[in-house]
Amino acid sequence: MGIEVSSFGTLSDGTEVKLFVLGNSHGMRLELIDLGACITRLYALDVQGRLRDVVVGLDSAESYLDNPCTIGAAVGRCANRTGRARFSLDGVEYRLGVNNNANNVHSGPDFWFQRMWRATVDEDRNAVTLHLDSPDGDQGFPGAASVDVTYMLSENDEVIVEYAVDPTAKTVINMTQHSYFNLNGHNAGSILDHMLQIDADRYTEVDSELIPTGALPSVEGTAMDFREPHRIGARIGAPEARIAEFGGYDHNMCFSTPCGEVRRTITLVGDESGIVMDVLTDTPGVQLYIGNTLHEARGKDGVSYGPHDALCLETQFYPDAINHADWPQPVFGPEHPYRSRTVFAFSTR
Repeated sequence: MGIEVSSFGTLSDGTEVKLFVLGNSHGMRLELIDLGACITRLYALDVQGRLRDVVVGLDSAESYLDNPCTIGAAVGRCANRTGRARFSLDGVEYRLGVNNNANNVHSGPDFWFQRMWRATVDEDRNAVTLHLDSPDGDQGFPGAASVDVTYMLSENDEVIVEYAVDPTAKTVINMTQHSYFNLNGHNAGSILDHMLQIDADRYTEVDSELIPTGALPSVEGTAMDFREPHRIGARIGAPEARIAEFGGYDHNMCFSTPCGEVRRTITLVGDESGIVMDVLTDTPGVQLYIGNTLHEARGKDGVSYGPHDALCLETQFYPDAINHADWPQPVFGPEHPYRSRTVFAFSTR
């Protein structure tokens, strides 16, 4: 069908941000930009055959440069939180920026989603690859890294995200896609009536700053159990797992099946649209974040977003995994490059 390329706008320094639009024969459409490798719009068919834009977005190129909620972004070098903003590899301690209490989140403050990525269009695969060169010492991490994030839209109504990072030295790599989803439409308000199922039998216990304690409690008999479908808002007042304290879910769920192979792990259903999104991934976990602190007045189409108006399903290694040696480790190097794949598959019911 051809990939459309146009201008998304210009930054204050004169840099032009490009917009890439991918479509398929069913009418689905994926839109993304080369600033931050961000997804800006995603149109999926509802149960009545109408298109709905199911991701939160911002209203200008400059808004994506100043993006405190990480809306739509590709996140790296290490997504989620690193306790005390430090870690050790082979006996050497590395320090990251302190940008979340005494900790680090999403490898900031010099975020990858504030950088321009180099785009390559692949018409045959209906894909766009965004490339970033991360130098040795970038964000505090050892080794340079050649980074590719590829977005594809299939004829099976799948948005496929592939990550490929080739480092020059042993380092930490844990990437994710930080889109906020509302399957009723980005302007439809609360997602608390969406139905959610996650194939996870444990979760990472955290302290008041969302840093893992090291414990991996069972979800059995708790408000963290999504092994059977539940309405997202049904249990967000629960005191256990600090759910009520955080204003809702902001927790890493540990998948029941081994990581390394792409498998279905999550199903999300829009209560009003009938849109179903299955998430397939090769990662060991997912950060379930239901937008507890989402506040964004610069939303696209004149929409202002508030808490629980959308949710993130951030497939990744467990937060702070590098500081917990008995967990799956996000450590990669020249002999062991980083490769990961997540699929967002859309249908209706």
